[in-house]
Amino acid sequence: MLLMRRFLYGNTMLATVWLSAIGISALAAEPTQKAESPQTAPTPKVEKVGENRYRLGDIRFNGKTREIRVPTAINMREGILEYALVHGDGKIHESLLVTNIIPSQLQVVMKLCHYKDGEGDVFDVFYPEDEKKGPAGAKQRGQSVALTVEWEVDGEHKAAPLSDWIFDRKRNAVMPNEPWVYSGSYLYEGDFAADMDGTLIAIYLYRGAMLNTMTDGSDDDERWLANAEKTPELGTEITLVIAPVASDQKSQ
Repeated sequence: MLLMRRFLYGNTMLATVWLSAIGISALAAEPTQKAESPQTAPTPKVEKVGENRYRLGDIRFNGKTREIRVPTAINMREGILEYALVHGDGKIHESLLVTNIIPSQLQVVMKLCHYKDGEGDVFDVFYPEDEKKGPAGAKQRGQSVALTVEWEVDGEHKAAPLSDWIFDRKRNAVMPNEPWVYSGSYLYEGDFAADMDGTLIAIYLYRGAMLNTMTDGSDDDERWLANAEKTPELGTEITLVIAPVASDQKSQ
């Protein structure tokens, strides 16, 4: 399902207005496709909610720390996972978390926070040797980010790496807490692929997702399970926090 057709993707003029409003320069990339105004949902605006803090719809972000906070909920506590986060109209039968956030809205916020996307060698594992991008592709890979989950239990604040809620059935242990890669999804016939099926974060490598993991076994679609031992109850409201990994923090 097409969640929102070409929502602001490549709209350099609008992005420039937003970037100016929060004191960040516009990206140099030329627009790939002309954006269309969605007919089914109003276009959200960036609002300032505090010092260095802003929001776009339900997404909150900090222009200085580059931390992004996305509202989600627990969607699965058992069974095989291929995705960590999808839209409610997406592949919810195999996703740990669910959200009402449209992927292209998050794409705009990622750009506003100066995250660089790129496939690079992320999907090399699926390609024959003569098509792999290899070491050169590694340099074209999108930025690494840390994914953390936050929630409340009887008024007490809880936090954990997202990986704690994903179980590796081959190693019989939770997924290693490694950085995720901002691969960025892609345009398909002018539409943002992540919007077309609602996929934001993939566990099993998926080109249409905005974020992927390159941990060992990410090319195996039957290896990952929801970790019921650590995952809160179904429907629990969760804030997914996207942040630069320590080695990737840059002055802006």
